[in-house]
Amino acid sequence: MFAPPPSQAAISQPSPATVGGSGVAQRPVNQPYPRAANVANGAQAWPAPGGVAPAVGQPAGAEQAQLPWIGATELLEATPVANIDGEIILASEVLPAVDRVLAERGSQIPASQRDVARAALAKQRLEQLIELRLIYNEAMRNIPEENRGSVEDQLNEQFYRAELKRQMELAEVKTVQEYDEHLRESGDSLERTKHRFRIEVLAQQWLFREATDESEITHDEMLAYYREHEDEYRFPSRVRWEQLTARFDRVADQDEARRKIAWLGNQVIDGVALADVAKSYSDGPTARSGGQWEWTSQGSLASTVLDEALFALPVGQLSPILEDQQGVHIVRVLERQQAGQTPFLEAQVAIKENIRQERKRAARQEYVDNLRERARIWTIFDEPGAAELFARRPSDEVRR
Repeated sequence: MFAPPPSQAAISQPSPATVGGSGVAQRPVNQPYPRAANVANGAQAWPAPGGVAPAVGQPAGAEQAQLPWIGATELLEATPVANIDGEIILASEVLPAVDRVLAERGSQIPASQRDVARAALAKQRLEQLIELRLIYNEAMRNIPEENRGSVEDQLNEQFYRAELKRQMELAEVKTVQEYDEHLRESGDSLERTKHRFRIEVLAQQWLFREATDESEITHDEMLAYYREHEDEYRFPSRVRWEQLTARFDRVADQDEARRKIAWLGNQVIDGVALADVAKSYSDGPTARSGGQWEWTSQGSLASTVLDEALFALPVGQLSPILEDQQGVHIVRVLERQQAGQTPFLEAQVAIKENIRQERKRAARQEYVDNLRERARIWTIFDEPGAAELFARRPSDEVRR
């Protein structure tokens, strides 16, 4: 996707040209930050969104009067919610993703927790965007200037070839214009969506290339991992089994259910396959699949009657009629495994992969942390009342 720099010199001396694009406000790569004179302890004044630093000598909190969200009753799409080295992230880049999640999962969130969830989702999404922007900008700084145009062209081509089609299908629209209108209804746009796509794809590819740990994983490391996670390699007794059921709520009375299950059991004894009997007559939850149950751990069933029988019956033998609160049952164990622990030798392949993934996560987190330390970052959540402002976002029903 991107051309690697031809030499270390090209990386260490990036071009001062502005990186990124698509109308997003950015500072030239090597432009110094403005400093306010006589700041206590030599600390650098942070420019407010838009690049204006508070004047020296202002009373504490006076600079907040200039900020557009202080005292606001509604979060607008054009409200700045983050400033990364002079580059602004607007609310319109955060809110659509938050609204989509709430539209999809809102029924799972109690009404009393919805506002808190909205603010938490907004903060989480903003942190994701900040990390992606940091990595993207680092990539663009290190890609030779003469290659940046082709990188952006490839990302745009990928967006139009695959991603746009996928998004249009999800939105259930037929044309690009309809999709753009669909996005604008939620304060988004096609151009912003394309820009976010470029940032996300290039950031992921750059992180994959730059933040990795391919050092050898030794036998001692794997053994230590096995011992530290020993509980994860223990497993309880489990069975594969099949079931016939006559539910009390499907017949006139409990005696009829007992007569029915006896008749079902006799069908199997007379040679009819239990799976065929289950599909035709059983009331059990797996009747359509022939009464078959996959591996079931001891103690995992709501019915203690069935649980006790499954771990006491000989394999392959039909149980007597079993009765619990739901109905009457006949079960048969197909296979049983006793409780035990996966041996180290069998677990080695999975352990090596787990260690490799942990190393990747650690390397990537360290890489992002280093970028954060070098950047100057402000977010709206640094200000009082920001969470409440996100929580006051109009409801999904109103927005639709």
